[in-house]
Amino acid sequence: MAGTAVPQAQAEAAIGRGSLSAPILLRVWRFLRQWPVLPVAILASLVIGGVLAPVLSPHEPTYPDLLARGTPPMWMEGGTSDFPLGTDNIGRDIYSRLLYGARISLLVVSIATVSGLVVGTTLGLLAGYMGRHIDEIIMRIVDIWYSVPFIMVALILVVVFGKSTTMMMVLLALLAWTAYVRNVRAEVLTLKELDYVSIARVSGASTARILIRHILPGVVNTIIVIATLRVGQLILAESVLSFLGAGIPPPQPAWGVMVSDGRNFLATLWWISFIPGFAIFLVVMSFNFLGDWLRDKLDPRLRQLDR
Repeated sequence: MAGTAVPQAQAEAAIGRGSLSAPILLRVWRFLRQWPVLPVAILASLVIGGVLAPVLSPHEPTYPDLLARGTPPMWMEGGTSDFPLGTDNIGRDIYSRLLYGARISLLVVSIATVSGLVVGTTLGLLAGYMGRHIDEIIMRIVDIWYSVPFIMVALILVVVFGKSTTMMMVLLALLAWTAYVRNVRAEVLTLKELDYVSIARVSGASTARILIRHILPGVVNTIIVIATLRVGQLILAESVLSFLGAGIPPPQPAWGVMVSDGRNFLATLWWISFIPGFAIFLVVMSFNFLGDWLRDKLDPRLRQLDR
C-alpha cells in the first residue's frame, strides 16, 4: 500500500502542475472570444501604416531600382533587410508600396463609406417613415440598382471618364449605399409605431425632428454594423477593380494594382502578388470579424442568447 501511495501522490502532483496552465489558457481563450483583439490589431496596423507611410517606408514606392529587381523577401535565400518584403519585377520595394497602398485604400474607402452611409441612411429613413409612394419609389430604385452588374457599369464609366482616384471613390460610393436602405427601412418600420414616436408626432414635432431626434438614434447600432461589414467589401471591390485595370491608375501603389503587376510572374516572383493579396485577405477578414462582434454586442437579442 505504501508503495502505491507514492506514485499516486506523484501523479496527483503532476496533474496539479498541469492544471495550473489550464485556467490561464482558458482565460486567454475566453478573452480572445469576448474581445476582437486580433482583428483590431490588424486594422490598427493598417491605419498606422497608412497614416505614417512617408515615415515608415524605407524607399520611394514608385522608384524602380533595376539592379535590385526580383529580390526575394528577407527570410528567403537571396533576400536582404533593405527590402524586407522583396521587390517587384522592376525593382520597386514591395514593403513601401504596401504602406502607400494602405494609405490610398483608407482614403478611397473612407470617403466612399461615408458617402454611401449618408445617402443610404437618409433614403432608408424616408422610405420607412413616409411609406406609401415614397417607400415604393425608393425600394424599386434599390431593386433596380441591385440588378445592375456593377463591374460592367464601372468599366463603362472608366472608359468614358478615365481612371482616377476620384472616379474610384464615386464607383465605391455607388456600390455602398444600397445595403443601408433596406436594413434602416426595416428598423424604421418598427420604431415609428412605438409610443414615444407617436407622442412626438401628436405634440407637433416636424418630420425632420422625429427622424433625427427620435428614430435615427434607434438605428445607429444597425448603421455601425453595416458600415463595418461594408468597409471590407469596399476594399475588396477596390482591389478587384484595380486588378481589372478600372481602379486606381498606376503607378500609384494600390493593392489591387500590385496583385495585377505580379500575375505574369507567379511561377518565379510569386511574392509580388501574394503579399498584397494576403494583406487584402487579412484586412477584409478583420473587418468581417469586427462587424460580427459588433452585431453580437449591439443587438440585445443576441446578448440574451449569449447569457
